[in-house]
Amino acid sequence: VTPTQDQTSYIYWLQSMFTSENFFPDVPGKNLIQSLQIDNKSFLHNLLKPIYSSTINIFTIISLVYFSIGSLILDASVKSQIILSILSNNISILIISLYFAKLGKKNKDFIALSILTFIILQLNSYFYGFSTHGTHNVGILFLIINLIFLENYLKKISSDKISLKNRFLYFFIQGLAFYSMYANVFLITCCSLIGILFLKKNLKFKFKELIIYFSSSIILFIPAILVLIISLGNIENDQGFILWGKWAFSYAEGASPFDLASYLKVNIIKWYVFNTENFGFFLFPISLLGLIVLKKKYNINIFLYLFISHFIISFLMAGFTYAQSRTLAYLMPVCSVGISVLIYFSYKYFISIKKNYFNFFQFISYLIIFFIII
Repeated sequence: VTPTQDQTSYIYWLQSMFTSENFFPDVPGKNLIQSLQIDNKSFLHNLLKPIYSSTINIFTIISLVYFSIGSLILDASVKSQIILSILSNNISILIISLYFAKLGKKNKDFIALSILTFIILQLNSYFYGFSTHGTHNVGILFLIINLIFLENYLKKISSDKISLKNRFLYFFIQGLAFYSMYANVFLITCCSLIGILFLKKNLKFKFKELIIYFSSSIILFIPAILVLIISLGNIENDQGFILWGKWAFSYAEGASPFDLASYLKVNIIKWYVFNTENFGFFLFPISLLGLIVLKKKYNINIFLYLFISHFIISFLMAGFTYAQSRTLAYLMPVCSVGISVLIYFSYKYFISIKKNYFNFFQFISYLIIFFIII
């Protein structure tokens, strides 16, 4: 496996921390701040310099913790980072499957969905190939965890059973997801906004919940805000919040004058074309149908909301389409859930019109082979 630019810089960051000779900076004749800036043998210097130089790295700090813990067990080599990436990717698949398996206690349909989702994600060549992308894999893991907690959070709000403890727990999980990978900041915020707006409550109630949500989220952004303030003297760095934001909303990555109509048109075309090419010209659009069925039939909303959020963010923010080889992976698990729902409902339809019951696993084997071929 050849590391990408994102992986290479991140592995270097991790290895520089592990090869540090001392924790605190110590340069004769210099104060603490000056020493921190120049002592490259200090753990604090090696930890903070990538964040100061590239402020969006603050939104990968949870991934850094994950890989640091894993490296203590293994080592800080490239090989170990790839192993840990694959591990987080497979845990993501397992968590989705276990989520549906747990729901199977109340409705046996979810047992089948659990099995199908697990199989389809394991057979997904793109998601499999993406499993070595480091921080993105950890980001997807925490995105999925957050989605499950968000589904529960929205249901508690809707049933007026939300407690302060429930709110603290959810925003703690959201904080972990935000600071595992910056893509989650956009996806989860949009997803939560849609979820609150779609609550079967009056506008006053929704407005109150939006205020609570955004106020709590702003609190979560305090570390990032502090980093931004501290790094204002380095505002022209390559990956600073300001410059990254300009690039993310630029037309043709800044190579052409901005034109709103062309900007939005190109964004949506790129989003659709890239997703269909990698998930399937037939499978990608019908996966949305499966997510709609999941919402209508089983009242599981959040996977559909993430699909819509991914579309909205990609439509509005060109940076998501520029990085679509990475951002597509955040949508893959959701599309796989949608396909699983359609496969299961196709099975139920077939057994309802056939007099002789046939084996479920035989049925999904035929369907999986069919989908792989198409």
